[in-house]
Amino acid sequence: MSFEAILLAWAFGLGAASAASLPLGSWAGLVAPPTRPLVGFLMAFGAGALLAALAIELVAPTVLALHGGGGHRGHSHDPIGEFLAMGMGMAVGSILFIGLDQIVNAHGGFLRKSSTTAA
Repeated sequence: MSFEAILLAWAFGLGAASAASLPLGSWAGLVAPPTRPLVGFLMAFGAGALLAALAIELVAPTVLALHGGGGHRGHSHDPIGEFLAMGMGMAVGSILFIGLDQIVNAHGGFLRKSSTTAA
């Protein structure tokens, strides 16, 4: 299988996983309503998954290199370090999103959301 076919398969797989997350998340929210911090974390994770699906040419070579399938086009020879850096970036982004959202809400940002003012 060519390198481009592998990237296409990754893009399709990540897109399918992202698309499946919507009905699964809706079902999970009906079964057990999540807390606000969990909603923020899940939104940040979903945004990261969407960015990964859109930027598959950046993510897939790192994952392929981690599994020994090549993919070192323009990458260093430390796939574990690259994968950990990518994971740390997603974690820091999630924490930053949650923290900034709480700061905005503490200063009246929640008033802009019709779902919180209707109740």
